[in-house]
Amino acid sequence: MSEPEYLFTYGTLRRQHDHPMGDWLSTLSEDLGPAKASGQLYQLGEYPGAVAPSGEGQWIIGDLKRMPRPNLVWPRLDLYEACVPDNDEASLFVRSQVEVYPEGDHPPVTAWIYFYNRPIGKYALIPSGDYFNL
Repeated sequence: MSEPEYLFTYGTLRRQHDHPMGDWLSTLSEDLGPAKASGQLYQLGEYPGAVAPSGEGQWIIGDLKRMPRPNLVWPRLDLYEACVPDNDEASLFVRSQVEVYPEGDHPPVTAWIYFYNRPIGKYALIPSGDYFNL
């Protein structure tokens, strides 16, 4: 059995968003609550896209999830995120690991995040870093 892994969600997979994929994910993960990760968030249309930070003090607001059986989650999530493992060029989103800081007095954890993998020039930055606080 694999070790638990962590996932940082910032858009349609967050618990506030009513989406079938988020509902499915909640059956295979434990919600650890609000958290933040270094980066920038852009409005891509019907969903947001996160990118690595371009400077200090840039944060993405989201939720931290613990996945006891990640091997059951990754194939379906990768498909949902148009992520092709081992082929970044073909991927709309790339799964990467980042330090995530849970809200409250909890130590940071290393978690997976899906970073947007296309140019962001034409998209609007979400200054708050929070998809639910445009």
